[in-house]
Amino acid sequence: MDKERLVEIAKKYIHGSASAAETEALHKWYDDTSVSEDDELVIVTEDVKSNASVKEKILQSILDKIAEATRNR
Repeated sequence: MDKERLVEIAKKYIHGSASAAETEALHKWYDDTSVSEDDELVIVTEDVKSNASVKEKILQSILDKIAEATRNR
């Protein structure tokens, strides 16, 4: 999957408008991406004060992984 498509799906996923197929593709891409010790894990709990902030962090993490995967090709 190309970078532009990943970004599009990631944004739709964050906004809750991704289809089941798009969500599955995003999860598959994420699962297939290697994770290093330096990767930050984002844990979302029910008591998070700002869902928008968490969504932005998750989106940025996904975009960073896309950029890294693109550079390593």
